[in-house]
Amino acid sequence: MSDSAALYRAKENLRMMETCPTWYDHLDKIEAAMAEQDRIYKIRTAAGWDLDEGGWYAPHPENPDEMIPEWEWECETDGPLPEDVK
Repeated sequence: MSDSAALYRAKENLRMMETCPTWYDHLDKIEAAMAEQDRIYKIRTAAGWDLDEGGWYAPHPENPDEMIPEWEWECETDGPLPEDVK
């Protein structure tokens, strides 16, 4: 981690402690959730999925050039989500 990134993180930690005194008690859970979201993002984008302010969009199972919302993809396919594939 660079010095500027470490300084930014330290300042954010202090700011959050002022906002929510118990925040630091939950930091490990917050960081784990953020890491999980990063993992899902990398897997889905590698599988051709796209994310915008409306949520996730997946390639249509019958027409890969067309994107469909995540909920529609789940209804139309019986397969697992990309991050659930082992």
